[in-house]
Amino acid sequence: MKTEKLNEILKLVEHKVTMDLEWRSMDPDPLVAFEWLIWEINEAIVEYKDKKEVFLEDELCDIVYSIFRIIETLDRSKSIDKTKIFDRVIKKYSERINWLEEWKKWNDIKKVQKAELLEEQTHLENK
Repeated sequence: MKTEKLNEILKLVEHKVTMDLEWRSMDPDPLVAFEWLIWEINEAIVEYKDKKEVFLEDELCDIVYSIFRIIETLDRSKSIDKTKIFDRVIKKYSERINWLEEWKKWNDIKKVQKAELLEEQTHLENK
């Protein structure tokens, strides 16, 4: 995926969330955004099972939007810092790919990453 397209998607989501909040057409509660994602995933499963490619692609668009909506909503509620998400994705999956290429066991990879996350969370809570 080209960076320009990802940036365009992020701008659209940010703008849409702002509009939704201003027009009160979207609940600002992040849990509602999670529930919306589950709804969209279930719709995509139906389209996949029905072998409706175009409709499946449309539902996948909704899933992508919903994921970014969750990130944006959590950021606005100060539950997360959205700027950290992409760095975290890059680190997490770069490590996993590198370790898999070195033939390390999947459970060992996850164990190391979970330990790092626990250490980071503990440090954050002790501030």
